[in-house]
Amino acid sequence: MSGAPGAESPHEAFYFYNYLRLNAVRSGKWKLVPPRPASPPGTGWSGRMIDAVEKIQLYDLEADIEERYDLAGQHPQILERLARLIDKAREDLGDHKMVGSGARFFDAPRPTSRG
Repeated sequence: MSGAPGAESPHEAFYFYNYLRLNAVRSGKWKLVPPRPASPPGTGWSGRMIDAVEKIQLYDLEADIEERYDLAGQHPQILERLARLIDKAREDLGDHKMVGSGARFFDAPRPTSRG
């Protein structure tokens, strides 16, 4: 996070959610954005700022921090790898129409020390 030369993230990917909706995955310098409607249902007040994405998009954030140039057609191997990460996140964490196997949000309440 400090931007030290040669620093590497210990994480394979970061997943971007808005409420229960998976909006993107980032791995290294690459960010994949799956299709979605504008102002998606279930995103509450903040959803009004979410634009529609008609087709899957891929960005090189080192070269294009503003996400202006979709490179999905130029890097099929990267797109496929990140799409597998999206599938993995949906299976584990869930998405707007599915509960993931590892989603703790839906667990039964656990007893606390407060009673």
